[in-house]
Amino acid sequence: MDIIIASFFSQNALTIFALILCVALAILLLNLQKTKRKLQEKENDLRAIFQSEPDCVKLQTIDGSVIDMNSAGLAILEAKDLSEVSGHTVYEFIDSKYHDDYRELTKRVFQGNTEMMEFKIHSKSGRERWLETNALPLRDRQNNITALLAITRDITLRKELEQKLKQRQMDLERVCRVNTMGEVASGIAHEINQPLCAISSYAETCIAELDSGNTKDLKENLKLIFEQSQKASGIVSWVRELAGNKKCDLQELNISDLINEFMKYVEFYLDENNVKLKVNNVEKNCFIYADRAQLEHVLMNVIKNSVDAMSCNAFDRIIELDLKSIPDSDKVIIYIKDKGVGIHNSNINKVTTPYFSTKSDGLGMGLPISKSIMKAHYGDLWIDESSRNGTTIAFSLKKVKTEIRESHEQCA
Repeated sequence: MDIIIASFFSQNALTIFALILCVALAILLLNLQKTKRKLQEKENDLRAIFQSEPDCVKLQTIDGSVIDMNSAGLAILEAKDLSEVSGHTVYEFIDSKYHDDYRELTKRVFQGNTEMMEFKIHSKSGRERWLETNALPLRDRQNNITALLAITRDITLRKELEQKLKQRQMDLERVCRVNTMGEVASGIAHEINQPLCAISSYAETCIAELDSGNTKDLKENLKLIFEQSQKASGIVSWVRELAGNKKCDLQELNISDLINEFMKYVEFYLDENNVKLKVNNVEKNCFIYADRAQLEHVLMNVIKNSVDAMSCNAFDRIIELDLKSIPDSDKVIIYIKDKGVGIHNSNINKVTTPYFSTKSDGLGMGLPISKSIMKAHYGDLWIDESSRNGTTIAFSLKKVKTEIRESHEQCA
């Protein structure tokens, strides 16, 4: 009897143990499936993030072969799907001019560095684009570098804007050179033509007197003086015509847009000199008659003078630009105020005249040229205020009347 009972309990124990083992295995399988599902969900989430990234995200090998790339990258390359890119090298798309630099970047990334580079590519249709890539090493669990991970941005529009700004700078420099030549030529002509005209007039008088009976050698000498004076006058006239400025091409411009574009151009110069430009009270719908390049030259010249005036001011290096529309008038006045050393009262009326400068190395041409440009714009330029706390330079422009602009817009 005891043997039967022991056998019964032994069989039940095995059965219970088997049941427990089955339950444990079932729980383990459920947990594995749950973990697998979570990993799949996480992978799907990462894939969604990967694909939704607005910039190009790609993985590549050390030889440049593409492992993976998101839809933004495929769009940049104008590829229909990953099969058109996967397995191909990036050098099939990168402009050959940048191959060596990109290989060096790849080498440094696989050495554990993070790198950045700008380069040009050609899409599958042949379209040129400028890209900026930030590359870093992708590591496995053993900390081995397995791939290069790059986030790449299309900077084509930025490059085009930089080129336009560079061209604008070149245009401004050309205008500056032409204006300077014209002002110098005018000054030389004014200074030299007066004695030349006197010599010419005197020589003609002497010739006329000598023609009345005096025929000594003096007559021939005076003729030579006359011929040389005429020649000199002709040379001066030729130089003046050669260097003379063309007339301002006045157009209707939105002054707010013009100032915003100018600030982009002058931003680097101000940052380089640790100066801030603060713009106040600029109406968004105020239109003026102006030659863009000429007006930007005036703005740049005044800004440079303000920066020079604040060379001894190490802290409060701020330039303020204000715009004021005169009521019941067709004038708009721009005020540029610095916090420099100021101009002595005895020199305020002199700084806008040619060849006068308060700088030891100045030519005394900047403000006179700017004033002449403003005169050509049917406006003026003057020193509005100056003290030890700084100088305010003002210049006026002709405003487009609202009814005229509205009429032009309706016609357009």
